[in-house]
Amino acid sequence: MKNYLMDTDICIYFINGKYDLRRKLKKIEKKRLFISEITVAELKFGAENSKNVEQNKKIIEKFINSISTIPIKKCINTYANKKQGFEKKVHQLMILIC
Repeated sequence: MKNYLMDTDICIYFINGKYDLRRKLKKIEKKRLFISEITVAELKFGAENSKNVEQNKKIIEKFINSISTIPIKKCINTYANKKQGFEKKVHQLMILIC
């Protein structure tokens, strides 16, 4: 049997109910589905950078807790928070330059 490592886009499509992924992924044993800590970081960054931060953080946490994660480092929360702050600073700088 195959194992599947879902990337960030597939996770977002799944969370948002697109492309009939919920039905398609139900055909795969849950123990065969994985995400990486990189995907976790990107999903958390997306939540931090969204219009509904708290709501999206809860949705992402629920999703992350429902699937096995392949570990790489223990700095994911810091990554998401710092990247979001960095993006804001870059945006503010671009406004000043333009």
